[in-house]
Amino acid sequence: MRAARPHKTNILLSLAEVNSLNTAEKLRGQKAEIAVRPPDDIVLDEDILQKKVYDQNDQFVGTAAEIIQTPAHDVLVIMADAERSRSIRKEILVPLIPVFVKEISAIIKVDLKNLAEYPA
Repeated sequence: MRAARPHKTNILLSLAEVNSLNTAEKLRGQKAEIAVRPPDDIVLDEDILQKKVYDQNDQFVGTAAEIIQTPAHDVLVIMADAERSRSIRKEILVPLIPVFVKEISAIIKVDLKNLAEYPA
């Protein structure tokens, strides 16, 4: 697919394989399924959930459990490690912005030192 645009109640497609009006007419009214891949810099919820989360000191914090959408920004809900949960909240809420979330790969690295609710 080269391009797509809405037209009335349809989507008009420009396909690389269709280079003549006659070929295009034969396809009129056909249904098409197109798999859309998000850009590489977009992080999807499923790329985050259930991953292990570590803090700025490489200490295990817990597991990414949920993402809450708010008007300002998304918030990552971390279910705290059982060892840590005796001294801190069982859920840690971290704004899902670069100031706090430093890395999302096989693990998630967060910087918690500036969170008011998180003891240093």
